Amino acid sequence: MRYHLHLFSFLCLCVLLLSETSCGNKGALLNQAESLIEEHPDSVLTLLRQIKNPHQNLSERNYAFYSLLMTQAMDKCNMDLSEDTLVDIAVRYFTKTTDSIRAAKACLYAGKVSQQLRNPEQAIEFYLEAKDYLSNSTEYKYQFMVRNGLGTVYSDQWLYKDQLEAYREACHYATLKNDSLYLCVALENMGFAFSGLQKEDSAIVYQYRALQMAKACYPAASLGIYHHISGIYKRKQDYAKAIQYADSALLVAMDKSGLYFTKGDIYNKMHQYDSAFCYLNKSLLSDNLYTKASTCDALAEVYQALRKPDSAYSYMRLYNAYRDSIEDQTHTTAIVELENLYHHSKLKEENHLLKESAIIKSRFIYIVLFIVSILLFIIGVLYAFFYNRKQRQIYDAQQLIRQREIEKLQAETEFISLEKKLLELREAFYRQMNSIVVPKLHSLMYPNKSDNKSRIKISEEEWGFLVENTNIAFADFTLRLLKAYPLLDVEDIRLCCLIKMQLKLSDIADIYCVEKTTINKRRERIRKNKMGINDGRTLNDILKNF
Repeated sequence: MRYHLHLFSFLCLCVLLLSETSCGNKGALLNQAESLIEEHPDSVLTLLRQIKNPHQNLSERNYAFYSLLMTQAMDKCNMDLSEDTLVDIAVRYFTKTTDSIRAAKACLYAGKVSQQLRNPEQAIEFYLEAKDYLSNSTEYKYQFMVRNGLGTVYSDQWLYKDQLEAYREACHYATLKNDSLYLCVALENMGFAFSGLQKEDSAIVYQYRALQMAKACYPAASLGIYHHISGIYKRKQDYAKAIQYADSALLVAMDKSGLYFTKGDIYNKMHQYDSAFCYLNKSLLSDNLYTKASTCDALAEVYQALRKPDSAYSYMRLYNAYRDSIEDQTHTTAIVELENLYHHSKLKEENHLLKESAIIKSRFIYIVLFIVSILLFIIGVLYAFFYNRKQRQIYDAQQLIRQREIEKLQAETEFISLEKKLLELREAFYRQMNSIVVPKLHSLMYPNKSDNKSRIKISEEEWGFLVENTNIAFADFTLRLLKAYPLLDVEDIRLCCLIKMQLKLSDIADIYCVEKTTINKRRERIRKNKMGINDGRTLNDILKNF
């Protein structure tokens, strides 16, 4: 029944279009076109294009209405809106009227045009203006579209908090509209926003909800959701689930090359290189330069892990070649976008000049253009002059900074060398002092000479000199040690001094008249029980740098 109703309306539109010249009922034609634009945008676009000289044959209100419908139909037909100049006419007219709904629509589509022209600031302004016009409106569809557009612009600008808030509002209006498809899109976008905020647990929750919606009402949307969930689990290093969802995406994907890369990269991170090779070689057959480049980079990483530098180098060269191609392509794309932006601005100017041609004299235009050209030329020359001078200043400053960094590095190297020599001299002086105070410790002066084991008895006075010499040579070593580790007793401090003077383990054992293993155990007790250090360092390492 609904199909027949739309077919009848479409036929009526054709009749109205054919009779527009005779009856002049163009307002009814445009109203009929608006009612059919959701179901038959391509046909409406074709019929609207049949209107001859709309800027002359339509009233100001109908021309603005016509401009809005043309932009809306182009968007519905997935056409490039960067060529559109009519939406500005709709914005200028409806924003000055009380028709807030059409004003909101005009701002909404003006925002989409600005997005395609890569002008995010202007796009945000139009979307926010549309949001104001829709205040308290029950047009939930357009409420959703405005928030969704805002979220997309915020996402492109990495404004993830604003993106999340916009998508949260879009989800609210999708729920009010009771539209499962809109709700699915909003939930998926909220998952993207949470991923941008590095809140992967929340991202998974919303992606799962979106996946349930997609399975129920829009199965084609599940591909992207599966892929994104796989990416989340890969970042969380839950590789089993990452592969599970990548496989689910492969079941519904037409172009599988990107997913083959995803699986290959997961297996690479799992160090399962045979599986990684299998999928990465498949993804290498892709026609997409980005996929090829990423695949070559991953294969180079795999071969590097397998210690095959020749193969890794070959794929790294391929990766660099693809990256150069991407950069060339990106540069070409940027030029095309710049030309489109210029063309769009030029068309807007021509459209304005066409409306004002009866008022503005051509001679005045030529004079203005000539003056502007001269000014632009002067500005260009001045800009080039000051720009080159500024670049030279920046270069000189960078060279000066680089030279100072080199000098600083040399000074630091010399300082480290001096510190090392000073430490060696201090330790030699320390050993010499102790060998004089306690002559029985002659191994201090001859550390490489092997002696027979013998009992080395150190008197209390000699212990006092040893501790005092240690404090003199190493800046109150024992006092700092007691302050840092108050559980140490006198015997522990004495042992630490012997270790600090780099005395042989055999000599320490002779001093205490015990076995070497006993000394080792005592060192371990001091380190673990009294100093509380369990990071793998030995007591000798700790005291050497203390």
